[in-house]
Amino acid sequence: MTQELNKPIENKRNYQLDFLKLIFSILVFFFHTELFAGENVPKLLRCQLGEVSVHFFFVVTGMLMVNSIMKHDPPHTGAPGKSAITFVLRKFKGISWQYWTSLFIFMVVYLFIYNDFTVELTFVNLFRAIPEALLVHYAGLTLMFNMPLWYLSAMFLSMLFLVYLIYRHRDFALYVFSPLTAVFTLGYMGQVNNYLFVPFYSLYGVVVGGVIRALCGLCFGVVAWLIYNRISQWRLNRNGRIVLTIVELLLYTIFFTGWLILQDNMVIMSVILILPIALAISFSGKSYISKLFGFKWMKHFGVFSLAVYLNQWTARYLVHKFFPDCSYKNGVLLMALFTIAAIVLYFAIIYFGKALWKKLHKKLVDEQEVVEQ
Repeated sequence: MTQELNKPIENKRNYQLDFLKLIFSILVFFFHTELFAGENVPKLLRCQLGEVSVHFFFVVTGMLMVNSIMKHDPPHTGAPGKSAITFVLRKFKGISWQYWTSLFIFMVVYLFIYNDFTVELTFVNLFRAIPEALLVHYAGLTLMFNMPLWYLSAMFLSMLFLVYLIYRHRDFALYVFSPLTAVFTLGYMGQVNNYLFVPFYSLYGVVVGGVIRALCGLCFGVVAWLIYNRISQWRLNRNGRIVLTIVELLLYTIFFTGWLILQDNMVIMSVILILPIALAISFSGKSYISKLFGFKWMKHFGVFSLAVYLNQWTARYLVHKFFPDCSYKNGVLLMALFTIAAIVLYFAIIYFGKALWKKLHKKLVDEQEVVEQ
C-alpha cells in the first residue's frame, strides 16, 4: 500500500463542481424536451445530450465517492462488506428525502393523469412503484415511473460492488480494476451500439444497460480521483497555476466541442476519455478558474441541480398531457414553468416533512437509549 493512498485528503466543498452539476442538469432538462419537437428535433438534442450528461454525473460521483472513503474511512477493515453497505446507505440517506419526495410528487401527478384516482389502478401502480421506492428497480425490474431516477438506482447498485472492492483490495481496485473497467465498458458500449451509450433499460447478459453505464462512469470517476490526488500534491507557483488553468480550459474546450458541435458518435466516445482529467483539475482547485467559484452563495448550485434533475420529468408529463399540440418553444417554456412549480412544492414538502419527522422521532425513540447504545 503506497503512502499516498493512506494520506487523508483535505478539501472544502467544490462549488465549481456544483456549478457544472447545475449546467448538466439543465442539459438533461433540454434533452427531455425532444418530445415537443416532433420531426424537427433541434441539432443540440441529437448529440447524446442526456447520455453524456448522465455519464458526467457518474464520473463526478465516482470521484467524490473515493475522496469520501479516503478522507473518513480507514485503509484496512475487518468487515469490508459491512463497511461497503454502510457507506452506500449513508450516501443514500443524504438524498433520501429528495429522492422520495420527487417520486411522491410524480406518482400523484401520474395517478391523476392516467388513473383518475380509481381505486384498483391506484393500488396496482403504487405496488408497481415499490422497486423504484426501494431504489432496486435497475437490478432488472426496470418498470419505472419517474424515469430519471434510473440513474440513482444503477449508481447505488454499482457503487456497492465498487466500494466493497476498494475496502477489500484498495490498491487493486484503484489502480487496476477501475481504469481497465472504465475503458473496457466504454469500448463494449461503443462496439455493441455503434458508438452510442447502451440504452439503460435493455438487458445485456445478466445486467441492464444502466448498470453498465453506471459502472463505467464510476470507474472513470476513480481514475479522476487518482489524477486529482496527484495534482493536489503539486506545489505550484503562479506560472504553474497559469499553465494548469490553460490546460483545464483546453480540455473543456475539446470536450464540449467534440460533444456539442462536431456531434460525431465516435468523437463523443473519444473526448469522454479526457473528461476525468478536466474534472480532476477542477476538483483540485489549483487552477485560477476555481477562484471564480469561491462565493458561499454558490453552495446552492448543488441543491438546485438535484432539484432540477429529479423534478423535470413530472413537468414533462404535465405538458405532454395538457398541451400535446404546443410548439417546441412553448413546450420548453411550459416545461420550465412546471419544473419550477414542482421544485417549489418539492422544497416545501421536504421542509415540513423533516419538521414533522423530527417531532415524531422524539415521541417514538428514546434518545437516551440511542446514545447509550
